Amino acid sequence: MTILIDTSTHSAYGIKYYKNGKYYKTFAKKEIILSAGSVGTPQLLMLSGIGPKNHLNQLKIPLIKDLPVGFNLHDHSGYGVTFLTDKPVTFRGDRYANSIANMTYEFNQTGPLSSPLPEALGFIYSKFSKIMERHPDLQVTLLPTTLTSDRDSARLIQHYSDELYNTRYLPIEGKEAFTIILALIHAKSVGTISLQSKNPFDQPVIDTNYFGEEDDI
Repeated sequence: MTILIDTSTHSAYGIKYYKNGKYYKTFAKKEIILSAGSVGTPQLLMLSGIGPKNHLNQLKIPLIKDLPVGFNLHDHSGYGVTFLTDKPVTFRGDRYANSIANMTYEFNQTGPLSSPLPEALGFIYSKFSKIMERHPDLQVTLLPTTLTSDRDSARLIQHYSDELYNTRYLPIEGKEAFTIILALIHAKSVGTISLQSKNPFDQPVIDTNYFGEEDDI
């Protein structure tokens, strides 16, 4: 998919997309709203000719506007620590995907289906913070779950290899546990998103540049 842009006015007037083996064009009557996420949006802009001049020239994409698209990628690096417990606290499919859980929530708005999943959330201004305005620099989240709570679902979402899963997560599969995640809120490190090629079906190149700035460590 690409955005159709008038090279003289720099106004978007339609889109070109691929469906069922064919390319189609659709034209806008008023305006085009691009909302393809933090990865898809810069990818579409660059494929359409809006992006860093040198990068688009390398891929032989006709340049419409030279802008630093894809050079301001921000993310929150974090780490989760899982704790085993002897209490039935884990949020998993066999506890919420059943008729009793459904009826409990339907009539009383209680039970496992009433859980927002994060049971607690906190924002902390740590002693390591270098933010001058004393804004919180860390986010702490308590989850009544682990990456093994529903076995393959989380594994597939995270794209873990068999070797990684079997080594780190298989030993706690099916056990009662909860997880505390610590995430950096105001990271100074900035990553990039670029194109592999002018082919829209090729995945973009994502460089998160985690801990590129020493203050983030």
